[in-house]
Amino acid sequence: MTGWPINPVDLVVLAVLLLSAVLAFMRGFVHEVLGIAAWVGAATVALAGHKALAPLMRGLVPGSADWVAEAAAGAVLFLATLILLFILTGAIARQVRKTALNTLDRSLGFLFGLARGALILIALSIGVTWLMPPDRRPEWVRAAASMPILDRGTRIALEVLPEPLRGRTHDIGTQAGAAADRVEDLLDTGRAVQDVQSHFERLADPQPQAPQTDATGPVGYGNGQRRDLDRLIESTR
Repeated sequence: MTGWPINPVDLVVLAVLLLSAVLAFMRGFVHEVLGIAAWVGAATVALAGHKALAPLMRGLVPGSADWVAEAAAGAVLFLATLILLFILTGAIARQVRKTALNTLDRSLGFLFGLARGALILIALSIGVTWLMPPDRRPEWVRAAASMPILDRGTRIALEVLPEPLRGRTHDIGTQAGAAADRVEDLLDTGRAVQDVQSHFERLADPQPQAPQTDATGPVGYGNGQRRDLDRLIESTR
């Protein structure tokens, strides 16, 4: 990774921020906010109404388990509500673009996209911290210019979490770190077994080696030997 013109971590950070900001700029602030509200609204409707719709789904699929009917009802409610809210969101956003607020809408959308990209990066950083604590990170990861900012954002995000959720997050991170330790131990054991097996195979089936010659010694016939051979050949003619 040292041969890269830019650190891969910094490259990912820039890509996520720019992609999120450009998409939000193109769609506008109103579209982005209403889009998030559409997802939240669809999930709320699915959670609130899946039990009421479950008997109908159970009638459509006779013999299905209760949880299957409830899951199918929740999925139908979620998708139907999401599609309707997306249609409404698009209509409102198009009306905003036709007004004088279009420039302000796009500018706020760009800022919103940067903030959303930062939240995505912090969430990814929390996941990476669970699997790869700072003392286990490769040197090229620690050398990234964006790592101090990501670590600070991760600490702030964990501090604002409720205490039960923070404890749960710590437990998950501890379990992930323990699992990573076990995987590393298994890999070390596997490499040690392979080394022992290779050594045993060499001992069980040794390969003969050609005798080494002295590279500094004479090679071929000397001048005197060549003259004797020439005289011997001449005498036999």
